[in-house]
Amino acid sequence: MRNPRPLTAILLILFSIPIILAASTSVEKDPDLNARVVEELRTKVLDWFKESQAPGMAIAVVDDEKILWQRVFGHTSRNKDRSINPETIFSIQSMSKSFAALGVLMAVQDGLLDLDEPITTYLPDFTVNSSYEEHPEKKMTLRHLLAHRAGFTHEAPVGGNFDCRPHSFEEHVLSISDSWLRYPVGYRYSYSNLGIDLAGYILQEKAGVPFWKYIKMKILDPLGMTSSTLNFEEIKKKKNRAIGHVSPKSKVPGGIPVDIPMIPAGGVYTNILDMAEYLRFHINKGRVKEKQLLREELIEEMHSVQFPEIKQKAGYGLCLVRSLVSGTYFLQHGGGGYGFITSMTMYPELKIGIVILTNSNQSRVSSGRIQQAINKMVEEKFGPTQVLPQKFDESPYTLISHEDERVKQIMGLYGTNAKIGYKNKDFGINLGKDFYPLKMFLGKEGLVGKFGKFSEMRFKPSLNGKPGTIVTLHRKLGTCSHYDFHKPDSSRDKPGPNKSEWQKYLGVYRMLMWGRMAGRIVKVATNDGYLTLNGTRCHEYLPGLLFQYNGEALDFRGTIPTYRNIMLIKRN
Repeated sequence: MRNPRPLTAILLILFSIPIILAASTSVEKDPDLNARVVEELRTKVLDWFKESQAPGMAIAVVDDEKILWQRVFGHTSRNKDRSINPETIFSIQSMSKSFAALGVLMAVQDGLLDLDEPITTYLPDFTVNSSYEEHPEKKMTLRHLLAHRAGFTHEAPVGGNFDCRPHSFEEHVLSISDSWLRYPVGYRYSYSNLGIDLAGYILQEKAGVPFWKYIKMKILDPLGMTSSTLNFEEIKKKKNRAIGHVSPKSKVPGGIPVDIPMIPAGGVYTNILDMAEYLRFHINKGRVKEKQLLREELIEEMHSVQFPEIKQKAGYGLCLVRSLVSGTYFLQHGGGGYGFITSMTMYPELKIGIVILTNSNQSRVSSGRIQQAINKMVEEKFGPTQVLPQKFDESPYTLISHEDERVKQIMGLYGTNAKIGYKNKDFGINLGKDFYPLKMFLGKEGLVGKFGKFSEMRFKPSLNGKPGTIVTLHRKLGTCSHYDFHKPDSSRDKPGPNKSEWQKYLGVYRMLMWGRMAGRIVKVATNDGYLTLNGTRCHEYLPGLLFQYNGEALDFRGTIPTYRNIMLIKRN
C-alpha cells in the first residue's frame, strides 16, 4: 500500500510561497457548487479513463444525504468477461487504514482502548529494535501508530508487499519485533503499514475477536456497507469482484495475490455504493441517519492533524490527510498496490465527497486531478485562499554569524536536493539549480533559518551525533515537510573506514516482489570509504547492520540479506 499522497512539494516551491489563512467567507453546502462538481466530473472522467491502462473503474459523488452521481466503466479483468457495475467490489488498499483508525476510535469510545497509553499496556511482551533509544515500545502509543509517528519503516519482515509467502496476520505482526526503527518514537512523520497493522492487532487482542469481524460489527454493519468485507475467504468467493492488474509488460507467475496479511493496512474490499455510505458518515461527523455512531469529538480527532509541527495547519490525522482550500478544508486518502489504485476525497463543510476505484496500477484517474478540478471551483465560489502578507518576525530571535560553530555543524546535504553552505562567498541554501541567501537565528527552540520573503526552517534534535532533520513550512498549503540530514559539507566530510569485511557484501541484488516477481535492482558498492547502496552511503551500527541517512536498514547478518526488511537476492 502506497503513500496516500505526497505531503512534500518541490523545495523551490515549498520555500517561496507565503502562508494561508482561512477566508472570511462562510463556507457551507451549496447545491449549485455540487451540481458544478458533478458536471465537471461527468465531462472529464471518461476522457481520463480512456487515457488510463485500467480495465475498469467506478466513481461516485455524494452529499450528506444521497448519491449525486455515479458511473462505471470497463470490466473486472482484461479478459472482458464481466462488466463493472455499481456492486462490483474492489480492493481499496491503503484507504483501508481509515477503517482501522475508526475501529480503534470505536474501541476508545467503548472504553477498551486509550489513544495515549503505551502500547505495552496492551501487548506487554512486544519489543522492537532501535539505534536511538532503549525500549522504544514503552513510548509508543496508538496515536503514534495511527499517525505514522512511531518511527517504523514501511514493510514488515514477514507478510509485507514484497512477500507473498503464506503467512497469517498474527505471524506478520509478530515479525515487526525484528524490525529496526527509522527514527526515534515521535520524532517525525514516516508513512508505514507496520503501525496500522500493529494497531489493528492490539484492537483484535483487546476486543477478543478477529480484526475483520470487529470492523464488520462496529463499522460495516452499522453503516449499511453490506457488500464490504475484510474476510479473504469470502472475498475469493465473490464473483462480482474486480481483479487487480499491473502493467501488461510485467510478468507475475501465479497471478497477483488476493489474501494478504496486512489486513488493517490494506485489507478492505468494497464498492462505490458502500463507500458512499462511508463518505457520508465522515461528512456528517460520525452520524448515521439520526444516530451518532461515534462521538463527534472522536471523529474530529480523526480529522485533525496529529503531532503538528510549528505553524502546521494541514497534514496527516488519524489515517486521513487534512488539506486546506479557500476558507475550508478537505480530507483524503488514497490506496495503491496489488494492481489497484483508489482514492476518496471529502469536503465536510461543503457536504460533498468523491470516491474512485480502479483495478490497475496504471490508472490516470488520480485524486490529484479530482482535487484540482474541485478546488478551482471552491475558490471561484468562496474566494481565493487568503495570504498573510507578514514577514518573518525576527524579534524573538538572536541573529548569529554564519561562522558560528553551531551553524557550521548543520552545513551539508539534506535529502537529495537541498544543500546548506556557501556558493562563492555567499552563505545560503541550494535548491536544485537555485540559490537563496540564508540568515540564521538562535531561539528557545534552537537554530532557525530564514530565507526568501516568507520562508523558514527549523532543525529537529540531532540523531546519533548527526544534525537533525530540517522541518520546513509550506506556507501556501499549511503543511510541513521533513528533510533528513544526508552528509556533511565537503570541508567537514571525512572518508569512511573502508572495512575489508564489506567486500563479501558487494554486488548487484534484486529485490523480490511478492516473493516471486523480479523487482528492483540494487547495487552495493564502496565509495570514499563507505559502503553504498545505489550510490547512497550507509553507516555501520553493528557488524553487518548498516543504516542509510534516512534510517532505512541494510542487514547482511542473516542467511538472506535485507533492505527495508525486503529480501535481496544476489545476482551471479
